[in-house]
Amino acid sequence: MTALPLSRPVAGWSRLTRPDRRPPLWLAAVAVVAGAVLLGLSVGGAGHAGHHEQGSLVRDWGVWALMVTAMMLPMVNPVVCRVAAGGLWARRGRTVAEVVVGYLLPWLGLGLAATVLVRIAAPQPASAGVVAAVLVLAAAWHVAPPRRRIMSRCGAVQPGALRGRRATIDALRNGGVLGLRCVATCGPAMAAMLLSHSPVLMAGVAAVLWSERLRGPNPAERVAHPAQAVALLVVALASVMTAS
Repeated sequence: MTALPLSRPVAGWSRLTRPDRRPPLWLAAVAVVAGAVLLGLSVGGAGHAGHHEQGSLVRDWGVWALMVTAMMLPMVNPVVCRVAAGGLWARRGRTVAEVVVGYLLPWLGLGLAATVLVRIAAPQPASAGVVAAVLVLAAAWHVAPPRRRIMSRCGAVQPGALRGRRATIDALRNGGVLGLRCVATCGPAMAAMLLSHSPVLMAGVAAVLWSERLRGPNPAERVAHPAQAVALLVVALASVMTAS
């Protein structure tokens, strides 16, 4: 009797069809699409290598949402998949979507509030020096003890219900808590992108933040490394040099 495809061991699945690979591939695809749209906006003139011209509030908020999606979603892949793996297989895709929505809500709320504040406090486009100053503050926060404490709990999630409305609430809650912790740890570095839509700046900040994840899944082993703070200072210098 021929075994059904679903009964094959994991080793029999291809890299694209393995069940444990689908959520990461799905989230990576969303991040790539967001990055491609950002690149298109930059090439088309909506943003450029220096500080950006202020447009409509909705457009600036939309650019922020794209940046968060492109830069932050790849970093939370493991946690999102761990939450989904703890639930029922039949609703795994739905759980991933709910966690991602919960995760993005704090970022979108922060972006909207910060965009309004920036437009009120600084009606004119920010200078490269202001962007660099924000990155210097982010570098100082990167090695601060409070950030270390928050980072040590960054990937912690609570078990959720298996089905029904409660499962949705728990998935959204886990995503929201994860998003709030990421806002606290990565928000200062991301704040520079509220002032500049430079591709160089986005690539540099993303590289610094992603480098923390290269040390493995244990947050306690990858926080407060001075080399990453120095890298943020280098990004600040590069943003000034490319704008001059």
